[in-house]
Amino acid sequence: MEVFAMKEASILQKLRTAKLRPTIARIGVIQVVQASGEVAISAEEVLRRLSDRGVPTSIGTVYRVLNQCEQTGIMQREWGKNRKALYRLKPCGLGAQALSLLCRRCGRQLPVEDAALLQCVLGVAQRMGISVGSETITIELACTGCSTRPTAARCVHSSCTEGISEDLPA
Repeated sequence: MEVFAMKEASILQKLRTAKLRPTIARIGVIQVVQASGEVAISAEEVLRRLSDRGVPTSIGTVYRVLNQCEQTGIMQREWGKNRKALYRLKPCGLGAQALSLLCRRCGRQLPVEDAALLQCVLGVAQRMGISVGSETITIELACTGCSTRPTAARCVHSSCTEGISEDLPA
């Protein structure tokens, strides 16, 4: 119960910092995305998990909350297979611009906390005429757990075995 209270306080704090009123829909959506861990999930998956919890909501409300959370820096949006939007909580301590590594097979994402590397990548993007803005720069690779496995096999990371979106490439 104490761990749940800490997560709840953290969610309320994030919403208040972002100047968003803590509604049942916002708290529920953030809880579901937070529970997915390192794996980004789709709005449809968020809606399904909210329904499983008995929280009545609509897909429009889920999209609205996800977009508000992305605009205020609570979440980050990624693009999965077939250009489908996937969402995850933005790691703490990341500023407006961030760099992360993403396993294209299992969806595991790790933030890279190397300011020099980030500046190098931003410099290359600028020279190539790419505006990064406040987006997270994601480099897609295959993690060691996936690169040594056949294509149809799943990653061995414990954080990758639950909540894997079906929209991620195999």
